[in-house]
Amino acid sequence: MTDSQIKAHLYLHAVLPQLEEVVRVDAAAQAVVAGWRSSIAMRVAGGPGMRLEVAAGRLRAVRRGRGLPSLGLLLASPAAAVRMFEAGGATPLPWMGGWRLRLVGGLRALSARLQYYLKADRELLEADGAFVEAVLIRLAVLVYAIAVLAECSPDGGGSSGAGDGVISIGVAGANPLQLHCAGGRIAASRDADRRANVTVEFADPAAAYGILSGNGDLWTAIGTGAVRLRGHLLLLDPILQLMSRVRNYL
Repeated sequence: MTDSQIKAHLYLHAVLPQLEEVVRVDAAAQAVVAGWRSSIAMRVAGGPGMRLEVAAGRLRAVRRGRGLPSLGLLLASPAAAVRMFEAGGATPLPWMGGWRLRLVGGLRALSARLQYYLKADRELLEADGAFVEAVLIRLAVLVYAIAVLAECSPDGGGSSGAGDGVISIGVAGANPLQLHCAGGRIAASRDADRRANVTVEFADPAAAYGILSGNGDLWTAIGTGAVRLRGHLLLLDPILQLMSRVRNYL
């Protein structure tokens, strides 16, 4: 895959699904989707797709859905998808439901709230009381991106060398995310519903923020105890390789 193709997969399959958590924790996002019983499908021509299903004040991101969406949007190419997510430099073409202006405007508003949690600086987040939520959302992007990179790489990004098992990644005191490794494939899950073979735990949100923002070194954090590892550590080797590549794209 080209860099644009990989980025398009990352934006649709690792970044966009975090709207689930944004709607769960953010009052402004909750106000946007109040009363919705709708679905929004976004697809890149010749590339990935994602569907956002909203009902009863909750949003669920799925790669495939049943039936026609309430609003269908098409991006002309992976490069157009990258421009839209990175600079707002491309507009998706509505192929279904373009007359549903409330959904169109609502998607813009949700995207703005997602960008706030992903891009706002620490001082603003702390002033707004949203620092912990932002750290957890950014960590979720990283975990999902690891799985997407493994999927997009011809050799699995090294994941073919991983044994089967479950890796838990989280911040102390918060629900962790999981990576399920099986048969050389990796899948990300927000539900920590399986027993983990290895655990990566950040001591607190500040420790996670330092690594996620690029201001800290993972191995130094492990040495100081800011990051704690437990379990079958050999499972982590391919995961750490993929983690180091995420910054090349996001």
